[in-house]
Amino acid sequence: MCTVTVASGTPVISVNDNRGFIVRILNWNREKASVPRRLLVNHSYHADDSPVEEKRDPRLFSAWLKDRSVVANLRNMSSLAGQVIKRESTDSGWLVTLFDAAARLVWLTDGRGATQEQTYDGLGRLVQTREQQKDGEKRVSRITEYGDKGLEGDNLKGLPVRQYDDSGLQIIHSVALSGATLQISQQFLMSGDIAPKLACRRH
Repeated sequence: MCTVTVASGTPVISVNDNRGFIVRILNWNREKASVPRRLLVNHSYHADDSPVEEKRDPRLFSAWLKDRSVVANLRNMSSLAGQVIKRESTDSGWLVTLFDAAARLVWLTDGRGATQEQTYDGLGRLVQTREQQKDGEKRVSRITEYGDKGLEGDNLKGLPVRQYDDSGLQIIHSVALSGATLQISQQFLMSGDIAPKLACRRH
């Protein structure tokens, strides 16, 4: 006895170009077993002369075949190092990111006018995040403190042991040799509607 299921005969095939990039994803789909299969095509484009990547879902890919001016769902522009420095999305808008010489994210802004800055210590660890909404005041939204001296007994040396953010304070008290957290505590703010003003620290 053979039972036909909705998932029967609906393969998904990926097509790669000679550079190894996925350029098509072919997805045969049907909502009911009695309904014929439909071919849905996801499209990806990698330019030869620029680090631009475009992605289209089946709906926009069909529209793009008829009109090449149709905007892609997602358009990424990368640096020569391969980091995405600009992203344009039909769903979430655009986002611009900047990285330092060590490939660490240091600044970003989006289409809503919000910005974020990240600060690192001499060891390259993230220690502070500052945010600013459009027409708002710049504030410190996250501070991370690391276990350095005197915490070897709890295996905390070099680990992020205290983190202050919009939810409150999280403290890691001890960690196993395997890296698993043994004891952690969380102190929440009295009000979740008011963003805290954390003290700015220099590094």
